[in-house]
Amino acid sequence: MKKSSTRISANEMNRFMYCPNQWYYKRTYGTKVLGEMYQALDMEHSDHQDHFTKGMKHHSRYHLKYKVFKGIRLVLLGIIFLLILKGVGVL
Repeated sequence: MKKSSTRISANEMNRFMYCPNQWYYKRTYGTKVLGEMYQALDMEHSDHQDHFTKGMKHHSRYHLKYKVFKGIRLVLLGIIFLLILKGVGVL
């Protein structure tokens, strides 16, 4: 990586949690170089909006999976807790 700094700011941590690829490219190349690379492509119509839409769909699906697995974990913990209580003789 070009940045030799070992410190990672809260903004970088947030960017990494949102999208590790975004964090990597901004950390490696920097915002200015990425902007220049984008302008160097010299496209009449930008695919930027399409990529943004695909990214939003990806993150929505990821969040849904996260919520489902979180619910499953809570249900399993509840069942285990009830089994422990039944084994101890409380129920």
